[in-house]
Amino acid sequence: MVIIFILIVIIAVIFTSLAICAAIHQDEDDIFDPSSFTVIQNFRGSFQMPNQVFTDELATNSSNKSQTLATELGTKLSDLFKTSSALGRYFINAEIRAFRNGSVIADYKLTFHMPEEEKDQLRNFTLSREMVYNVFRQFLYDQESESDPMFIDPASLKMVLGN
Repeated sequence: MVIIFILIVIIAVIFTSLAICAAIHQDEDDIFDPSSFTVIQNFRGSFQMPNQVFTDELATNSSNKSQTLATELGTKLSDLFKTSSALGRYFINAEIRAFRNGSVIADYKLTFHMPEEEKDQLRNFTLSREMVYNVFRQFLYDQESESDPMFIDPASLKMVLGN
């Protein structure tokens, strides 16, 4: 009986300790000041949307069809990068710059901000072209349906570092 009581006390102490540690622990990665993110990192590129039909209206950036498709794609890309555990805190904007013929080819620009003191490390790892490209490409491979009008062909994804 005494042994059972001691085991129960030990288990209670362990669970109480775990609960207290979980409640007071702050992950250093979750503590950051976005106002210190002053260095800009841009990526640009293109991708193909095989389920879209190119029209002259898409070639004109001011047309309703072009603006609507650009807004939908911009939202899709923004949601992707904002919810990325690796890139979300640095992501600022996704912009569709133009549409071209070839089914529909969309030219895009991604903007990230990072702190000055960590820029070299971030450029080499977290915000490297390879990391951003692979997060984007994995998202494209995880798309639900190839028959969706907003489907982006993963094999068509192109990306370069730049303005």
